[in-house]
Amino acid sequence: MGGSYFTIKPEPDDIDCVFLVEASAAESAINESAAVIGAFASGKSVRRGLGLELDTFILPWAPDATTGMSHPFVRDYYRTRGYWDDLWSKMRSGSKGATPVKLDSHPRRGYLEVILDGYPEIGPFYAD
Repeated sequence: MGGSYFTIKPEPDDIDCVFLVEASAAESAINESAAVIGAFASGKSVRRGLGLELDTFILPWAPDATTGMSHPFVRDYYRTRGYWDDLWSKMRSGSKGATPVKLDSHPRRGYLEVILDGYPEIGPFYAD
């Protein structure tokens, strides 16, 4: 999660949310809930449709135990995940729409990652 609600702006505009969803689960859900999945996958649809200050995206994830990028799906995942990581670690120095400066290219903030259901195969993320 990122967006201006996670800044010190006096009048924040939105929350950006990317849902990392296991690809097989997303494909199954599309058959049952295509309209809902489509709305959450397409950026500003939730904002327009429900009037929420929320921009949503879906990033399909597939378990890959290797460290290589031999499969096109894996390469696309890393590229897209890297895009969001890079975007959310940067801050504008000026106002929205201002010409970017070198300082804008440096990582100067973080983002919030929320784990909803963890990874069922390995159990919860805490020690017993």
